[in-house]
Amino acid sequence: MRFLVLSIFLFLSLTVLADDGLKLASLPVSHPKNLALLTEKFEASLPERTDSAYHYARLLEKYARQYNLTFQLAQSQHWLGRVFFAEAAFNQSLDYLLKAERIWEQDKKENSYSLAINSNWLGQVYYYLRQPEKALSRYRTALAYFTASGSNTHIARTYGHLGHYYEKKGQYDSAIYYQKQALGLLQDKSEWKARSIILENTGSIYEDLMAYDTARHYFQQALDLTLSHGGPAEAIHLYNNLGDVHYKTHRYDSAYYYTAKATDLAFKHQDKYQLRSALRDLGQLQASLGQYPEAYASLDSSVGLYKEIYSEEGLRQMARLHTIYETDRKSREIQLLEKDKRIQRLIMGLSGMGFGVALLLGFTVVKRQRRKLRANRHTITKNKELYEARQKLMEAELVNAHLSEEQLKTELENQRQALTAHTLHLIRKNHLLQELKEGLQQVPTRDAREIRKHLKNLNRQIDQSFTEDKDWEDFRKMFEQVHHSFFDHLQQRFPDLTQAELRLSALIKMHLGTKDTAAMLGISPDSLRIARYRLRKKLQLEKGQKLDAFVQGIG
Repeated sequence: MRFLVLSIFLFLSLTVLADDGLKLASLPVSHPKNLALLTEKFEASLPERTDSAYHYARLLEKYARQYNLTFQLAQSQHWLGRVFFAEAAFNQSLDYLLKAERIWEQDKKENSYSLAINSNWLGQVYYYLRQPEKALSRYRTALAYFTASGSNTHIARTYGHLGHYYEKKGQYDSAIYYQKQALGLLQDKSEWKARSIILENTGSIYEDLMAYDTARHYFQQALDLTLSHGGPAEAIHLYNNLGDVHYKTHRYDSAYYYTAKATDLAFKHQDKYQLRSALRDLGQLQASLGQYPEAYASLDSSVGLYKEIYSEEGLRQMARLHTIYETDRKSREIQLLEKDKRIQRLIMGLSGMGFGVALLLGFTVVKRQRRKLRANRHTITKNKELYEARQKLMEAELVNAHLSEEQLKTELENQRQALTAHTLHLIRKNHLLQELKEGLQQVPTRDAREIRKHLKNLNRQIDQSFTEDKDWEDFRKMFEQVHHSFFDHLQQRFPDLTQAELRLSALIKMHLGTKDTAAMLGISPDSLRIARYRLRKKLQLEKGQKLDAFVQGIG
């Protein structure tokens, strides 16, 4: 009897250890060293590789929930907020940052440092959502904590945010004060990048004040610091700034040197944004020197780069957000599958315990009913076979789950490519129809009445093709998968918008160029300008407020 009890205890112990073994197999990922490595990978991914950063944030969230790690769960929500901030999806960013704050506030004393960092990010989000008072409140909250804790690096960063805030408010004295306070704190060599940014921001403030010599002094300091610690690729924008300041003070020779340097470096490192800016400044400089053919060529190249950048960026952003949305949905489905597996493992454990109890009862009954011994042994053998069969079934289900995950990734990539291909198809189709329509309008109409009648019919058919809504409905469905709340937010704030104005807003959200937008809407560029003017009036934009920036801020 003692042997029987010992056997059952050993069986149950092995069952528990097997379950613990499953957890131990995953423990290295949640080990502090690996969490530090995960943090390093996340920080290195932003702001360019938001898809990778999103993956790391979701990985941290998974293990935080698995091991009930409250701090890491809040950290994962904070990371997700920063990912959507990098994609200019400010409403989604705000939601995740507020989730992180609510979790950390459960123990304010323990998590005060993280709450202060999160508050700094919330200040930036509120600033871009055009809620300046909330942004200022968040900056002050972060500053109060960092000042009390003596964290100079974070104090300097918060001062930088406040300086930027007051600069945009036109309060230049306060802006300069905070930027200089930040410079006084950033003395360590390891903080050279943050110091270079503050020096550049200070130079920009003095440039706005038309104190060009002072601005040049700060830009030059930022350039020297960047070249001594970084590399030429990181200094392109500083060469551009110095060229601009020298141009404004009519020092054309030195302006040409810095602008040409920025152009060469931008071209060498394939930095289209800085190359566009450098070519624009170079064109202005050449025009001032009377080099009009060269100036025209530079400005024309700058405009071409501008269109190329924003068309590519629009499609790229749409694809990235679609990928993030689909990955999020698939991740939730996988979590549900994993929950089902845990339930199945629990059932298996309970079945094992039932098997042990049955075994104990069987040995007790053997003493009283020897004639049923063989039948009881047969029952035990059957139960053991059933247990082994279930174990094999579980292993097969785990393999199938792995295959399903790979299939989900493949399906996600196919959907992303389909969305991009559909958009390009619409652009090519409307370009073709527009060119055909223009060609038909140029055909002479004096040859024969029947020819004119026939051409008018063709022209009417093309106009009808432009007004068909089927392609737009397909496009809208794909667009809403990426920007799922865009139309809802827009119509809630501006219920009088027409369908044509909603379509134009969606194309602006995608960063499409003027030519592609006109083609998508089936109108001329001149008509597009009129449509954009009417949309500005509907959206009640103030003078100087950019339509594209306003639309990008809508979730």
